[in-house]
Amino acid sequence: MMRAFGYAWLLLTSTVLCADKRWCVHDQQPFLQLCSDALEDQEIFNNIRSHPLYQIFMENFDEESARSCRDFLEKNRPDLLSQVSAQMSYSALRSAKILADLEQHFGSLAGFKILQIGADSGDLCQLITSQHRVGSYAIVDLPPCLSLTKKMLDIHDIQNIQYLLPEEIKDQQYDLIISHYVFSELHSYFQKQYMDRCIRYAKRGYFVCRFPFRHEGVKAWTKEEMHHQFIKRNISIQTFPEEPLTNQGNCLILFAL
Repeated sequence: MMRAFGYAWLLLTSTVLCADKRWCVHDQQPFLQLCSDALEDQEIFNNIRSHPLYQIFMENFDEESARSCRDFLEKNRPDLLSQVSAQMSYSALRSAKILADLEQHFGSLAGFKILQIGADSGDLCQLITSQHRVGSYAIVDLPPCLSLTKKMLDIHDIQNIQYLLPEEIKDQQYDLIISHYVFSELHSYFQKQYMDRCIRYAKRGYFVCRFPFRHEGVKAWTKEEMHHQFIKRNISIQTFPEEPLTNQGNCLILFAL
């Protein structure tokens, strides 16, 4: 109980005091501390998905959105729903919906060199690599988040995953770049770095975007600014409403060269 109160206090103070210095929305000391604690304390790790702070950042679907995902999968992809039915967590349902989208728009992912911007609970990586023999799969994020995702994937014996720090992404070409919220929640300085180091060279892109409010302390691109940045680099994109819609203004940006 005291530890939970401590996380809440850290979340409040870090948001107020460090607003202009954050890498992304998730770059808050309380969340990074929770990731570190889960690596060292097995009890915290075992219950991480139910931790209030983890749910704010990683399991941030409401019941209606989760139900919409489940209904979509039941109707259109019962095979994927069966893959995540044991967990039935919000992130697992969301990952199954993302994979359904990827297959609908891009077909088989076999042989693809994939980059996922933003570590999650490992559900998306686990699902994609179990369904497709990809060429390679890399995840990029901050160190504590990467280490926690690696621990989660190790439990399921998911091997040969590259865990990269942001500065390790340099002029690399990927067959597919995936981001669920994270790219759109980065500070604009780092968004530009990703654009110029890998997105502009990618063959395909799938970006679910949530545009942070200014009071969240991250100076990210607006939807209009992001569209302009893609166009500026001669990347022809398609934009759709997020489905299910979790926040007003959220969207899905796709491109395929």
